[in-house]
This record gives sequence, structure tokens and C-alpha cells, in this order.
Amino acid sequence: MARTAPAVPKEKRTVYRMLRAAAETWNGKPALHQPTGKGAYRTWTWNEYLRTAEKAAAALRAAGIRKGDVVGLASETRAEFYLADLGIMTAGAVAAAVYTSLPAAEQVRTLKACQPRAVFVENPKALRALEQAGLAELGVPRILLTGEEESAVPFQEFLAAGERALAADPALIEHIQNEISPSDPAILYLTSGATGEPKMGLVSHNAILANCECGPPALPVGENDSALVFLPSAHITQRLVLELLMIRMGVPVWFSEGLSKMPAELRSVRPTFFVAPPRVWERIYSSITTEIRKKPAAVRKLFYMGLGVGSEAARARAQGREPSPWVKASLRFFDRAVFSKIRGRLGGRIRVAASGAAPL
Repeated sequence: MARTAPAVPKEKRTVYRMLRAAAETWNGKPALHQPTGKGAYRTWTWNEYLRTAEKAAAALRAAGIRKGDVVGLASETRAEFYLADLGIMTAGAVAAAVYTSLPAAEQVRTLKACQPRAVFVENPKALRALEQAGLAELGVPRILLTGEEESAVPFQEFLAAGERALAADPALIEHIQNEISPSDPAILYLTSGATGEPKMGLVSHNAILANCECGPPALPVGENDSALVFLPSAHITQRLVLELLMIRMGVPVWFSEGLSKMPAELRSVRPTFFVAPPRVWERIYSSITTEIRKKPAAVRKLFYMGLGVGSEAARARAQGREPSPWVKASLRFFDRAVFSKIRGRLGGRIRVAASGAAPL
């Protein structure tokens, strides 16, 4: 079983303490990788992840945000979203993310219903659209996660204010954590609206950590694995599994630049943990089977024999037993002789699309 951080005692369960346990376990190892263009990434270590969340929490407290206040998030999934999200929950506030795929007017309507005390926005373009749709009517501070705009505070400037607050009171974060109980709300989730009018629901720190505790016995991933993420952070699957559970398991997260870049990212990042809606898997499956049909009969036969061996290994592991030595040896052969070549050829050809989106 992969190494995990120590579990937070039930009576002290807060999202911040889970992040702190991760930072104390993996320290300077990479935690978040945000693309900066042309194949380059900005990386945050686990220690930086923790420290940035603390600065964000301190800055929110300095701005008058208190335990139980709602703070909005209007951003695509990116490292800065994770940092702000953890900062909000560290402060004892309630994080409410909106679906950025919705029109700006719908996002603002949702934010107004949440009655936030502050709002994090991804970039100047998104901020201008939201302000034109009525965001300014809320009269609350806006913090830009990237870029600069006159009507908002840049994220780095916001974090600098938090750093000053921490310097003035080094025990501030511990005081805040002592105010928070496991039953206090941490996230205000918004449903996607796929099956009806979107609804909101409060989720406590205890509920989040209780779900994360299901990870270690069920999911064999850890610090030597990697996750590639692209789902919207307003969605409960992305938020709980690919943000919060990855903290519990110590899995480094790589952020996708978008669906059009994902084929190249799958080749370069080589994620060992990847969560996607059915439509994405259907597109990948379709691309693979189309490519296989072009191959000679002998290659096709080898491919399907390899699938059969892989299925047998998967069944064995699902039943809690090790595959037989013959199956393991066969898997090594098929991976070397067939699947590695197919991965290389398909890397630039796989095209994926989110459910409901136009194929790329």
C-alpha cells in the first residue's frame, strides 16, 4: 500500500489539518503543477501549498472574513483555485465555487444567492464579464487569481497582506483552527443542473475528511503517482477526489491547459490517476479502436489477446488476490510488444471532449 499522511483525529478534523499533515509528510516534494505555456510548469511543493493557504486565510481574516462567512470562487480548475480554496477553508469560511461554463449572468445570480463576503476570480477577462453582469453590485472585495485589474486585488498582493498578518501574529492560524469544529461547514456545493434547477448544499469539514479516509484502503496511489485534472472545480467529483483526496493520498496534481492540449499532456505527464466523464472515455476508446482496425490481422490478434490478459489481472486484483505468475509475465510481454507502441502512436491522435461539448 502507498504511503499516506497520518489521519487527522476525528475530534480535530479540519481540511487545514489534513493539508498540514500532508506537508509534514512530503515537505519539499512537488504537490501542484500549473502550466505556464510552451510545456513549462510552475510547481508548488507541499510546504508551499500549506504556506500559501495559510497566507490566504490570514488575508481573509484581515479583510474581515470570519468563521461561517461565504467566499465565492469563479475560476477554471488551476493551481491558484486550489490555493484559494484551501485558504478559504483554513480561515473557517465556506468556499462556494460556480460553474464558469455558465453565462456570466448565471454565475452572478448564483453568487448573489450565496451572499459572499469576497469573491476570487480567475483573470481580468472573466472579471470584466462578471462585473458587466452585476458582480459589482455585491459590493465585496474581488481577488484576481491571475493578472491585474483596477477593480480587484491581485492574488500576490492579497497573499502579501496575509504574510504581514502572520508576521504580526504567528499563532493566528492555530487560533483560527481552534475556533473551527469538525461539524462546521467548509464547502457550499452547487449541483450542475444537468437533471433540474441547480441546488446548493453545505458540506462540513468532518464529512470531507470522512470521505477522504475511504481513500487509503481503497485507492492504491501515493506520492509516486500523478493526476492530470481538467474537470470543473465546482463539481463535487473534481473537488473531493482530485483536490481534497489527493492531499490525503499525497498525489502530485498536474493541471491541464484544456481539452485541445490533453493528448500531448497525457503523453508528457503520463498520469497514473485520471478521472473523466463517460464521454471522454468513449472518445479515447473510439480513437484506439479506430487505430487498431488499421493494423494487420496479426497485430489485432495480439492486441485483443493482451486485453484478455489485462482483464484477468484486473479481475484478480478486484478480488483481492495477486495475478498468477503467468499472467504477470504475459502482461510484461504485451506491454512491451504491443501497448507501448500503441500509446506512442495514439498520443498525438487521441481527441477528447467533455460531455455535452463539441468534439475537437
